[in-house]
Amino acid sequence: MKDYSKSLVYIIKAKELYEKIGNVYGQSLVLNNIGDYYSKIGNEERALEYYKLGLEKGKLIEANEHVIQSYKGISNSYKKAGDYKLALVYHEYFQELNDSIYNVESSNQIAEMQARFDSERDAQEIALLTKDKKIQEDELNRQSLITRSIIGVGGLLLVLTIVLIRGISQKKKANKELDLKNQKIELAYNIIEDQHKDIKDSINYAKRIQEAILPPASIVKQLFPQSFVLYMPKDVVSGDFYWVEPWGEKVFFAAVDCTGHGVPGAFMSIVGYNLLDKAVNELGLSRPSLVLNSLSKEIGKTLRQTGSDSEVKDGMDLAVCALNPKTLMLEYAGAFNPLYIVRDGKIIETASDKIPIGTYMDGDFKNYTNHEIQLQKGDTIYIFTDGYADQFGGEKGKKFKYKSLQQLLISLQGKPMAEQKDILYTTIQNWKGNLEQVDDILVMGVMV
Repeated sequence: MKDYSKSLVYIIKAKELYEKIGNVYGQSLVLNNIGDYYSKIGNEERALEYYKLGLEKGKLIEANEHVIQSYKGISNSYKKAGDYKLALVYHEYFQELNDSIYNVESSNQIAEMQARFDSERDAQEIALLTKDKKIQEDELNRQSLITRSIIGVGGLLLVLTIVLIRGISQKKKANKELDLKNQKIELAYNIIEDQHKDIKDSINYAKRIQEAILPPASIVKQLFPQSFVLYMPKDVVSGDFYWVEPWGEKVFFAAVDCTGHGVPGAFMSIVGYNLLDKAVNELGLSRPSLVLNSLSKEIGKTLRQTGSDSEVKDGMDLAVCALNPKTLMLEYAGAFNPLYIVRDGKIIETASDKIPIGTYMDGDFKNYTNHEIQLQKGDTIYIFTDGYADQFGGEKGKKFKYKSLQQLLISLQGKPMAEQKDILYTTIQNWKGNLEQVDDILVMGVMV
């Protein structure tokens, strides 16, 4: 059912029971299972840790079927992690042990045939010794028995010889094919390693470009002395971005979540950032709702989206604010992302419009709502993307959720903004634990 978080809970319970009863065979099995889980969710570092623990337990009791599984899992994890040389090393360990098991099985078959022959021979000799017949008949019987025995032994030896020759021939053929495959694998690994390096270098360069367009921390602090930005991309580059731009007596700021994350999200973030700048600096739009209207139309034109059910919906969810630091008048407009204001230990939530950016609904363009809120000294404004609330973690592997985020933000009041950022970061890291970060995370806080 692909409910990996729940599967991990029951795998860990099995591990604890095997440890409690001292079942090393079961411990080896379940450690490999945990390695499979982390490999399945893409955490190859944790997968390698558990595969190696499973390997240690398997070797301890000579459970070769588990040792083979550990070698195979370690090889696959190193391959996924890009360490192709170590992947090849453990693949060879796997092949060597697999071949040795095949040889043991062949030896056991030969030993069984030899034992059967010895038993038959002993029975024939006993029969010869116990017969009480005439010397002539005994001699004739003995000669007949010897003849049959020779024929039987000869036939048996012939069968054994054919089996051994065939086995050796197959082994040589298999080794030759394996050598050829290993050469091809090594060549493929080298090609993939070079391609991986090129892709990684390109993504790192894209990261520098994306970081260059984001507002520098010094500018954010200059415009909002009491503020923080918690920015945690899931991958090297991010589909979330933040935007800060002064306009007259106001300062615009926004937290934006583009469709997807990683490279696709990063492309969308650059498009979105440029269109927000255009709306304010070129078109001179002074209200958040007008900025969202302009952004939605431009995204629709740029990506040629018409709102039909068959097309891919590429867009963004965001909250845009405009604050007048002198009058403390705050304007807000949002697409799916709300605004939180914490005042006197309570959350004041302003809901967003459920209108997608970049599409037309029912053939008509929908305008966004402009909310005006008179702030009081000491109020704290929070805007964010959904990555924080949607992160899986905790003892049961569930989402953090917006209610928990609200309670956390209330508990932060009275603390310096830098400390608030640290607490938000530590809380979500502890909540996530060993699980994978599921989305980009962005939280902005401004105190007036």
